Amino acid sequence: MCRPQRNKQKNMAARKVNAIEENGLEACRELGLIQRLNMIYKSPTETPGLILKDFADVFTDFQKAMDEIYDEDINPYFDDIAMVSSTVEEHCRLRQTLLKARKANLKLNELKKQLSQTSVNYLGHVLSDEGIKPDPKKIRALKSLQHLTAKKIC
Repeated sequence: MCRPQRNKQKNMAARKVNAIEENGLEACRELGLIQRLNMIYKSPTETPGLILKDFADVFTDFQKAMDEIYDEDINPYFDDIAMVSSTVEEHCRLRQTLLKARKANLKLNELKKQLSQTSVNYLGHVLSDEGIKPDPKKIRALKSLQHLTAKKIC
């Protein structure tokens, strides 16, 4: 437990760096996912670490926020957003999806976007008009396992 020291208290923002930061730090602050905590230096030479408090359910809260931003036909899973459509007209809803992200101050990774695809990799699966199949890259290790054989012990 930290003990207060005179005049050595600093205010620092505790934050989870990864999907939250990439998806908009301001949006996460507004949603209450980031808390301001007081930090205390142990000694002047030590670099203080962040004290993270109550982050056990930060991803649950973030997922709830993503679900509130998007409609039922759009499937956000943390920082991945999948929108499925069967016609060009339905696919044009993409503009509304992107506008919702902008309004919520979410930043989308330009390198990860896949538009007008007939097949996409999503959460370890390949989604296509043929259905849902496991991603071959994810099951390669399982396929390379040797078959086990039982030996009789007598």
